[in-house]
Amino acid sequence: MAIYDRPVRILMREMIDQLAPQGGVVFTRSDALNWFNEHYPKVKDGTVSAHLLRCSTNSRSRHHYSARPDESLLFQIDQGHFRRYDPATDPTPLAQDANGDPGSDGGDEDVSNDIREFAYEKDLRNF
Repeated sequence: MAIYDRPVRILMREMIDQLAPQGGVVFTRSDALNWFNEHYPKVKDGTVSAHLLRCSTNSRSRHHYSARPDESLLFQIDQGHFRRYDPATDPTPLAQDANGDPGSDGGDEDVSNDIREFAYEKDLRNF
């Protein structure tokens, strides 16, 4: 049962529209967490962090969250900074190959994507 009338993946679009209304505007993970705490306080911080990765086209962890093609919304600048994805200038989104392994866009990636975080409290306990 959903906490709000729309799922978090849809609420992410609303957040992006407000925090980065135009291409090139950068926001931080903290900005996103604060926005959700203000507008949708029942959504946990770990859920927001997981959705940031899910929507980030260049995040290598993206495939763990079953990202859909229509969720290619963000470009991750570094571990804590994001901006809108621009298909005209950014590399093609990372996708899963037939085996479910993360694919490549064919280019060199020098982006800090090796993020070690726990999206859910149960993941932390299991670790």
